[in-house]
Amino acid sequence: MKFNEKFLQLQHSGETKKLMEQFASYVDHLLAGKSTAISYQLAYDTVYKLTKDHKQTELLALLEQKITSFLQEKYAKLNAVDTASSLLKILQEALSIVTKMAEICLFLDVNYCQKDLNQPIRKRLGETIFKSICSEQKAL
Repeated sequence: MKFNEKFLQLQHSGETKKLMEQFASYVDHLLAGKSTAISYQLAYDTVYKLTKDHKQTELLALLEQKITSFLQEKYAKLNAVDTASSLLKILQEALSIVTKMAEICLFLDVNYCQKDLNQPIRKRLGETIFKSICSEQKAL
């Protein structure tokens, strides 16, 4: 490989890394309840670019990991007194976040989740939430 080709490849991988970090930041804002702090168009464009770079698997894994971590943090704060009502609030919040994630990740959903995986992104993330609840002792 020529030096110029290698340089371009490194430059491209650096750009991809920045895009992944930017996407992770968008997701963190959603999880923190700061959805107004992000530009949905920029987030959508970031997902589009990463999908074009064949980063679908990484994007989906990041979403699943982030929602699982979010739920684990929320479960850790549950107390025994009002577990049912608190758990319901956590689930409603998680479903709201999943809806916003699906909006941002429309390109990923249509061109990867539905086509290649035969499973819409909301359903996949919903299953992530379900698995998280099933593994939480306080929820059982």
